[in-house]
Amino acid sequence: MAAAFDAVTTSDNAGSLASFSHTASGSNRLAVALIKFEKDTDAVNGTPTYGGSNMTKLGEFDPVGAAADIGKIEVWYIIAPATGA
Repeated sequence: MAAAFDAVTTSDNAGSLASFSHTASGSNRLAVALIKFEKDTDAVNGTPTYGGSNMTKLGEFDPVGAAADIGKIEVWYIIAPATGA
């Protein structure tokens, strides 16, 4: 079975702890979080969670050149997150 996109949830919590609701459904689930930091700010302090379970850091991207104004992007994921909100 091919991978299918289900839904996206966004949050803008500049300078504060981000917390929001996202509903997972279906089978063979994978939740991915892309966290963007403003230029010259620190990375995630701790481990993001989904439904109380820790996510795994896949990597980070720190662009150079013209795109460097956006700061760093971290990619986190969790395989088979709990269903529901």
